[in-house]
Amino acid sequence: MQIFRLIALAIPLTASSLLLALPEDTVQLSLGAYHSCVLIDNQVRCWGENDKGQTNVPPLKNPKMVSAGSWHTCALDENGVKCWGQDIYGETNVPPLKNPKIVSAGGYHTC
Repeated sequence: MQIFRLIALAIPLTASSLLLALPEDTVQLSLGAYHSCVLIDNQVRCWGENDKGQTNVPPLKNPKMVSAGSWHTCALDENGVKCWGQDIYGETNVPPLKNPKIVSAGGYHTC
């Protein structure tokens, strides 16, 4: 039997609140413009609109963090930062980084 944790999120302009049932071992939830991702069981799982490939999670090695942007997604794993999805403005082109600790995907950028 899987135990679920209920999380209420305030979503401006879309709905007053959203009630999600997430598995107990969910580490992180990230919401993009039209897609969402979770870090669970040492995996990143994404769902929602996928017209730019933003939910096609590439192979990751022990992911630590996920961040969903508007039409792209990034994750931090043992090998560094990996991004996928829309790349019109270079949002998935990760420069060489030395020991990154955090990743944050925005509308058309990633930090």
